[in-house]
Amino acid sequence: MPFYQRWVAATFSYLGLNEEARAAAARYRNTYPDFDRTKHLCRIPFVQDEDREHYGEGLRRAGLA
Repeated sequence: MPFYQRWVAATFSYLGLNEEARAAAARYRNTYPDFDRTKHLCRIPFVQDEDREHYGEGLRRAGLA
């Protein structure tokens, strides 16, 4: 399932693998073209707000803004 590509994209962005992060983001967008980062982050149950912000920043860096 391609949903994991958003996690891969965020992770790669923090590892400095920007090309790979953007490629994973593009694969995800091909399946979910209407992806909305803000709505997505509201639905993910994080215990700590800092974790949500960190993940959201990784998505933004990868191009899933």
